[in-house]
Amino acid sequence: MRVLLLSANTGGGHNSAADAIRLQFEQQGVGCEVRDALSFVSEIHSDIISSGHTYIYRYFPQLFGIGYRYEERHPPRFIYEQMALGAKCFASFLAEQSFDAVVSTHIFGSMLVTEVRKRYGVTIPHYVVITDYALYPGTDMVDVKRYFIGADGLIPAYVQAGISPDRLIASGIPIRSSFLEKHNKAEARKSLHLPERARIVLLFSGSVGCGRLHRIAPELERNLPSDAHLVIICGHNKRAYDSLLNHSGPRTTVIGYTNRIAEYMAAADLCISKPGGLSITEMLVMQLPMVLMLSVPGCESRNQTFFAENAIAVATQDWDETFQETVRLLCTPDTLSDMRHRMRQIGYPGGAEVIVNTVLNDLNNT
Repeated sequence: MRVLLLSANTGGGHNSAADAIRLQFEQQGVGCEVRDALSFVSEIHSDIISSGHTYIYRYFPQLFGIGYRYEERHPPRFIYEQMALGAKCFASFLAEQSFDAVVSTHIFGSMLVTEVRKRYGVTIPHYVVITDYALYPGTDMVDVKRYFIGADGLIPAYVQAGISPDRLIASGIPIRSSFLEKHNKAEARKSLHLPERARIVLLFSGSVGCGRLHRIAPELERNLPSDAHLVIICGHNKRAYDSLLNHSGPRTTVIGYTNRIAEYMAAADLCISKPGGLSITEMLVMQLPMVLMLSVPGCESRNQTFFAENAIAVATQDWDETFQETVRLLCTPDTLSDMRHRMRQIGYPGGAEVIVNTVLNDLNNT
C-alpha cells in the first residue's frame, strides 16, 4: 500500500504536517511519497508562487489580508485555474505510479486532484488536511472524501459552507511526535540550562521576526516581574539572532535554530507567538498558555480568534498590549491554571494518528 502526500512551500506548516502524517503511515508499514503540488504545474511556477506568497505575507501583511478576505467572499477561481495547469502532468504521474490514496495538506493540492478527477476520471480516494483553525477560501470547491479539521468547534462553519457533516473529521492538526511525549518541567529546565525557579516566558520571533526585536526585547525584559526570564527562539533568522545577542539583558536567553522546541515549551510558563496553525497546536498539546499577537489577516487572525474565543489564549494587537497581558497573566497564576485546564478539556484528538487510521480504515473497507 502506498499513499501520496501533496504539500506546498507556502509556509512551513504544510510541509511539517505532511511529514508528521508520513511518519505515522510509515509506522503502520505504509509507503509514502511527499510532493509539492505546485511542482506539477512547473518548478518555476512553484518558486514564483511560493516566494511571492511568502514575500507578500511577510512584508505586506495588510495586502495579504485584503486578498484573503476577497477570496473568502468570492471563489478563488484564479488560483484553481493556476493549479489546473498541472492536471495533465499530475495525471501522467499518477498513471505511472501506484498509489492507493492522496492526502493533501494544502488546498492547492486538493484543487489539483479535483481537476484531474474532473478531466480524466481519476477515482483515487482523496483527503484534505486543514492546517489552520479556519475555513479556507475554496474549500467548498474541491472534491474530497473527507476533510480533516482542527477541532469540533469548526464543524458548523464547514456545514454552513455546504459540506456534509459525515465528511468532516475533527482530527486535530498533525504535529510531530515529540510534542506528544510527556515532559517534566524541572528536567526540561535543567537540560536546557534555564533558571529552575524563574517564571519563564517563551517568545517565538518567527522566520522574519516580530517587529524590531532588538529594541523590543530589552523593553519586554524590563516590564517582566523581577523573577521572570525571557527565552527568545529566532529559528533560521540569523539577523534577529545576531542583533538580539548584542541588545539583550541578563534575564534574556537568545536561541537560534533548535530541534528542542518541545523541551522549551515544557520549560515555559507562558508563550508569546504568532498564531500559526502548527505552533499553536503544539502549545495546545503542551498545555502552554499563550499570548497571540501580530497575526497576519487571514488564517492567522482566524486562528487567533478561535483560540481567544475558547479562552485558551489571549489575543493582542501590538507590543504595548502584549507587554500588559504578559505581565497580567504572570501575576495571576489562577488565570494561567484555568487556561491549562481548558486546554485539557479541549484535548487533542490525535492528529496524524487519527488521519492515518481513518484513511487506512476507508481503504480496507472499500
